[in-house]
Parts: sequence; C-alpha cells; structure tokens
Amino acid sequence: LGGIFPIILDSDHLIQFFDLEIMPRMAHSISFGFLASFVLLLIFGKRDYRLAGIAFAAMLAHVSFDILLGGTTSFPLLTPFVVELLSFQGNDWIIIQLIAVAIVGICTIITKIEARKKLVA
Repeated sequence: LGGIFPIILDSDHLIQFFDLEIMPRMAHSISFGFLASFVLLLIFGKRDYRLAGIAFAAMLAHVSFDILLGGTTSFPLLTPFVVELLSFQGNDWIIIQLIAVAIVGICTIITKIEARKKLVA
C-alpha cells in the first residue's frame, strides 16, 4: 500500500489527458491525503491508525519526491480551501519527507499504546 499509493497519485494526469478542465495536481493536496486516509479506514473497517498514517504519509512522500526531482515545483497543497499554488524548491523536500516519517511514527506509537491498553484490560 505504501509503495503503490504514491504512484496512484499521478493518476490525475490521466484526467488531463482527456482534456477535462480540472485543477492540475489536485491529488497533491492535504485534503486529498485526509480523504484517502478516511476512505481506506472505511474500506478496511479497521481502527489501525497506521493505515491512515501511511496513506497520508505516502501523499507527502510523493510531493517530496516531486520537489526533489523537479527542483522547483508548485502544488495546490491547500485545495479546496486555498486555490493558489504553493511553490517549493531546494531542500523543502527534506522537511516534507521528515513530516511524513513523523506521521507514520506517531501513528505506530498510538497503535501500540492502544494494543497494550487492550491487553491490560
């Protein structure tokens, strides 16, 4: 899941291929990351927060790698609340990647704490 989700994020290029008017890189937004996390939790019916964390972190990792490869890149990161593109460059990819790693780490810690609470109870 963690490996395929960042690749699926570029499926919005298929929509552009059909000349439909959409905001470019719509899947590269924080709201899409939250939506994908929520949908995965609904589909799998689990309360494993690592699944949601991995989905959100995969979106951030994809954005991070786009910045790394492109040098200077713009994303609608705050869509649909702010429609302006935010520009990233240089070492911004490192910060975004560290945030992604921290999210997965925090979700793992929360999951382990909840598992221990169940064992004690």
